[in-house]
Amino acid sequence: MRFPRGLAAGGLLLLVVVTVAAAGVDSDRLERLVHGVRPGVRLDDHPVGGMYAHEVRALLEGWAGRVERPPVDAGIDQATGAVIPGHDGVKLDVETTLAEIMRAGIFQRVYPTLVPVPHRWTADDLTGLRHVAGRYSTTLYGSAGRQHNIRKALGHINNLLVLPGEEFSFNSHMPEYTLETGWKEAQIMDEGILLPGIGGGVCQVSSTLYNAVLAAGLRVVERHPHSGRVPYVLPGCDAAVAIHPYKDLRFENNTDRPVLIKAGIEDWRVVVSLFTLPPGSDR
Repeated sequence: MRFPRGLAAGGLLLLVVVTVAAAGVDSDRLERLVHGVRPGVRLDDHPVGGMYAHEVRALLEGWAGRVERPPVDAGIDQATGAVIPGHDGVKLDVETTLAEIMRAGIFQRVYPTLVPVPHRWTADDLTGLRHVAGRYSTTLYGSAGRQHNIRKALGHINNLLVLPGEEFSFNSHMPEYTLETGWKEAQIMDEGILLPGIGGGVCQVSSTLYNAVLAAGLRVVERHPHSGRVPYVLPGCDAAVAIHPYKDLRFENNTDRPVLIKAGIEDWRVVVSLFTLPPGSDR
C-alpha cells in the first residue's frame, strides 16, 4: 500500500484506525490499535504490534533468559596457578526496552536494551594476591605411603580460591579415601591408637591448614581434635578429618578480599600459606 507523501506517523495511525473501524472490526482489535503497540512494530525479529504494555512486559521478562549473561569473576587454574580472566555480564533493561516499544512508530524495529553487569574480581585483583595473611608449616616425616598421602592432599587444596563470604570445606576437595582413588596405606589414629589405614597423613595437611587459617584471622566453622596426641603440632592445634565418623575442617572467608591457598612441600616442611591483597589496596 502506498500512502500520500508527507503523511505523518500519527496521521497514518489515524488512517489505519478509521479504516479498521469502518470495516466493522471487533472492539478489542480497535482498542489495541489505539492503546497498544503501533502496527508493524517488531522487537528484533519478533512482531509486537497491537500488544498491550503488560503483554510486552511479560514477553520481555521471558526474553531475559535468552539474552542475559551473568558476570564471571576471574579465577585460578588449580593445576597451573595461572589467573583465568573473567568477563562482564549483560542484563536486559526491561523498563527502557518497554518504553521504546510503546513509543515506536509504525513498522519500526526496536532492539533490546542491554546493560553491562561488571564482574567483581578481575584478573588484576587475583594477580595482586601477594600479601601473606597466614602461614604455617609442619615437619614432613613418616613412611613412603604417608608422605605420598600428604603430597596428594596438598595438591588437592593448592591454588584454591576462597572468595569473600564463601565457606571452605576440606573434605569436599578430597577424593574418597580408598586405594582406588590413589591413596595409600599408612598409620591413622583411631580412639587414641595408631593403626594401619587408608589415607594416613592427610590430617597433618588439614592441621597445617587450620593453623594458617587461625594466623589469618579467618572464622573457623568446624574443627575436630584427634582422639590422642599428634606429634606434628602443639596440643590443641590439630584438626582431624575423617569420613567415618564424619569430621571436616571448614572455615569462612569473613573478609572483603579473596584468599588464595598455596600448599606444598618446602625443604621437608609441609607448608600452607594464605595470600590476599596487600594492605592499603583500593579493594
